[in-house]
Amino acid sequence: MDQEAIKSLIAELRRRHGELEGVEAKAAHTGTPADLSKPLSAFANCAGGGILLFGLDEDAGFKVVGVGNPRKLQEDLSVLIAPVEMLAGALNSHLELQRYEILFICGNYSRILRRLDRNFAELEVRRAFTVFQLMTILEENHHSFLIEEHDPLLYEDAGEMVEYLAQALKQTSRRLPSCSTRRLWPPTYRR
Repeated sequence: MDQEAIKSLIAELRRRHGELEGVEAKAAHTGTPADLSKPLSAFANCAGGGILLFGLDEDAGFKVVGVGNPRKLQEDLSVLIAPVEMLAGALNSHLELQRYEILFICGNYSRILRRLDRNFAELEVRRAFTVFQLMTILEENHHSFLIEEHDPLLYEDAGEMVEYLAQALKQTSRRLPSCSTRRLWPPTYRR
């Protein structure tokens, strides 16, 4: 998305006095916004994904307030949200990824794994059937890239563990190279 497209989105947000479908504005001048799980979950469940615009204060008429600490925001997000076809296509078309050790974590059924070419010599697949198993896999991770496919069944009867899992993912992302893919589809757990 180029600068003109971003300016156009901001103008449209201001004109409508509200957010557009598939577009979410968040002020980030005082740090990473705390309420990102709802828009990320919504975008993950939409066919086309969505756009997060940081540095806009909705309460002030979508005034540009900037991003206080861009590096920390990037570290806190460290998320890839993509439709299945887009992620599989990206992995299949970037053969240079084959030189890295990649850990793919999924539940019992993966919508992505069957779409991947079998050219990845260093692709390790591990399955997590509980939140505790997922946290153990994250703790043992030594790979260059980590892709975790969200499985909503993981969070049945374990909603209180979502915050602990978020912390484990954040700690794991700090150990990965800065260019790593870290997470696919955040939990859509609802209380």
